[in-house]
Amino acid sequence: MKLLKQYDPGSYLQKETETLILRHEPSLHAVIEATGRIILPIPGGYQCCLPEEILYLKADSNYTEINYTDGSKKLLSKTLKVLEDILPSHQFFRIHKSYLVNAAHITDIILSTHESAVKLTGGHTIPVSRDKKGVLQFK
Repeated sequence: MKLLKQYDPGSYLQKETETLILRHEPSLHAVIEATGRIILPIPGGYQCCLPEEILYLKADSNYTEINYTDGSKKLLSKTLKVLEDILPSHQFFRIHKSYLVNAAHITDIILSTHESAVKLTGGHTIPVSRDKKGVLQFK
């Protein structure tokens, strides 16, 4: 009489899991993000850029215009909120319901009783909403 080896389903699953872990390769998305670049959804694909290359973003309904430091622009069919969640929150600041600015490019903060604004590198002036005006004041 020949004895059969007892089947242990746990050991099979463990071996398969170990094999999958050894074969696991990082995704391209993870590798790109590890370089500090962000991945933005553009028509027909994705654009990879450094957050420092973005000057500001301007909302227009369900579209967002991205303005870059080199003067170029891209129009994305994404809301400003979607892009705000992608961008690093420690670097980009919502100063208006329609504008998200890169704080690294703010050169001047203009506070007045009528209208407030921020000036960015390249001479761009972006309005600040009344709600955000208090956040821009320093003590």
